[in-house]
Amino acid sequence: MLCFFITLSSLSLSCKGEIGDECVTDAQCSAGQSCDLISEGGYCTISDCREGECPEGSTCVNFENNDQYCMATCSSDESCRENYYCEQSLGETPFCRQN
Repeated sequence: MLCFFITLSSLSLSCKGEIGDECVTDAQCSAGQSCDLISEGGYCTISDCREGECPEGSTCVNFENNDQYCMATCSSDESCRENYYCEQSLGETPFCRQN
């Protein structure tokens, strides 16, 4: 995640986490997202998604237990954060999944 900080008088703007970013609380994720603390390091996501509803750079994944989450998309293991790999066997779009 790339953040820019701008301070104007008492106004301070900063960016929030995107899908797949580390987090400890929901407040660290973008609006409408939650922090999944089951994932190592936390994982900003949207649960109960439907195909086409996830933000750009993410995809709705239907996991083996029928839970649906927006997950960060990837092209290789290197495009995922540490301790995650690029899962290419579930669905059409590869996504970053915890090791």
